[in-house]
Amino acid sequence: MKKILVITRSPWLTDNSTGRTLYDFFCESEGLQIFSLCLREAPCVCQLSQKNFYISETQLINAIINKGFVGRITEKHCNEATNSKEEEKIYSISKQLNFTILNFAREILWSINSWKNDRLNAFLDDVCPDVVFFPDFTCVYAHKVLDYIYKRTNAKIIIFHTDDCYTLKQFSISPLYWVYRFWLRKWVRNSVKISKIHYVISDVQKKDYDKCFNVENKILTKFLDFDIMPVIKQKYNFPLQLVYTGNINLNRWKSLAIISKVIKTINENEIRLQLRIYTTNQITKSIQKVLEIPNSSFLMGKKPAEEMEKIQTEADILVHVEPMDIKNRLRVRQSFSTKIVDYLKRGRAILAVGTHEVASIKHLEENECAIIANNEKQLIDELKRIIENPIILNNYAIKAYDCGRMHHNRKGMLSMLYQDINS
Repeated sequence: MKKILVITRSPWLTDNSTGRTLYDFFCESEGLQIFSLCLREAPCVCQLSQKNFYISETQLINAIINKGFVGRITEKHCNEATNSKEEEKIYSISKQLNFTILNFAREILWSINSWKNDRLNAFLDDVCPDVVFFPDFTCVYAHKVLDYIYKRTNAKIIIFHTDDCYTLKQFSISPLYWVYRFWLRKWVRNSVKISKIHYVISDVQKKDYDKCFNVENKILTKFLDFDIMPVIKQKYNFPLQLVYTGNINLNRWKSLAIISKVIKTINENEIRLQLRIYTTNQITKSIQKVLEIPNSSFLMGKKPAEEMEKIQTEADILVHVEPMDIKNRLRVRQSFSTKIVDYLKRGRAILAVGTHEVASIKHLEENECAIIANNEKQLIDELKRIIENPIILNNYAIKAYDCGRMHHNRKGMLSMLYQDINS
């Protein structure tokens, strides 16, 4: 029976999109034993994992001040209380500060190497993984941990790129940002060099990374069962109901604000469209001001994951947005939102607002399975076209489901993944 070690930066929990995607990757893995190594305070992880090892920055700091231990093992089904909530608060606050300076501070902490100790060695020797699954991270220390594990175990490395951690197609006027970027690039190259299998999350990323690293990258995304076509709506609401579910960070809220503004204009004489926004992100007063418009757009807050399918299915149009500003659109250029696969599964028309260069928009556009708007004028024209003839939404709904069946089908993705693990 092969042993696979999954490295995560944040807790491997199934109540978030990343954790759920990793769970789906390995939940049907007969003949595999799953173990996890988390680079944050998180002994309570996904129950797929037989044994868990975590290194927290609280431990690293404590090792400097009080010469405390670094690294801890927990068994399956552990419910031990931890400082994970406190550490999450620290991460949340840190995101509001200068992120580049924070990156260097964090790297200095990890570079002390107190995590390279007998506890970690004992865990690795005990598990003795055959395969290490490593989602690429935008931090140097994670790549250092991978390199250490590889040298200790000589396991087969499978790397999974999800964000752009390497190209120079980024925007920043900060010299510190570029110093860190080039440092990160060095370690990403090292991780690619020691990897046997290379996964990327989008066509855009594959094109970039095939050229950058001179290796063959395979596309791996979130997947679902696309065996039974859902019921396509025959009668649409009046006013038409648009639903957005997901993050509003990286200025995605500004794209939603454009939609809200356009809907308000269209509804001036008669309420024809309404947008409902479901998000777990913190809502500031300034964001609330532009996203909550009487009779046009509504902030619905956070809903349990088990309710989201019903909410998405009841919508007339599902909304996907990407940032428009140069800094953030370059940041997400290679990325692919997990919620898009959920949208494709629902059999509902998708409205996608963003620029052509972003992978998620490009994917929907190339498969002709979404109503695409790259700017405010185009958005007005498309929404008016829908209002005049809502039945056109049926064609987009069918094409969306077909796109999911062709590119994000569980059977095909799992077959590729398990074949690569066992090869």
